[in-house]
Amino acid sequence: KEDPADRTARTRLVKLYLIAGRRADAQKLLARAIAKNPKDADALLERSELSIDAGKYQDAQNDLNLVLRYRPEAAEPHMVLARLHAAQGKSLNQRQELGEALRLNPNLIGVRLDLARLLIASKAAGAALEILKQAPDSQKHSLPVIVESNWALLDQGRLDEARLGVAEGLQSAHTPDLLLQDALLKTASKNYGAARASLDSVLQQSPEDLRAMGALVQLYSLQ
Repeated sequence: KEDPADRTARTRLVKLYLIAGRRADAQKLLARAIAKNPKDADALLERSELSIDAGKYQDAQNDLNLVLRYRPEAAEPHMVLARLHAAQGKSLNQRQELGEALRLNPNLIGVRLDLARLLIASKAAGAALEILKQAPDSQKHSLPVIVESNWALLDQGRLDEARLGVAEGLQSAHTPDLLLQDALLKTASKNYGAARASLDSVLQQSPEDLRAMGALVQLYSLQ
């Protein structure tokens, strides 16, 4: 109320409304801001995300088109466009928008990881590795990048390189992903007892991890 132009405060209020389940209040707040200033890119971007959640995809697209007109060099609208395409099952468009967001801001590690996962799921693990290798030096040895690189290497059957990556990651933390990767590698080398121990550790941390359950079924089958 004291400073209606404070967009940071407004964004926080929108998020709090959503956390509290007061979606209608969030929508009204953004509608008032856009009515006052139709070129308010922040409000348009936030409203587009609400539209995606509500399944109003054309409304979201319309708002995002305006944001791109007002902020052609911003990465954020491309990130939200990627989310819109994902909701519509348009994986190719999703890839394109994630790639554009990353081009505009190479430091967006979350976008880089999302793009790598999408490429791996699309049977393009080699392209995923290239995307991960292009990460800034400060991110190349971060745990999330190591984990996704390992998945890409496993998908390509490059087991020796994957073992090195898993060993590097496990020095930092015993996450479910790293333990699962370790189990898969040990299963491949027929070290079934060690593989079972790693899978047990995964399921202790994440009892409902379907990937670990599937790997355990495969392990039993092999034995």
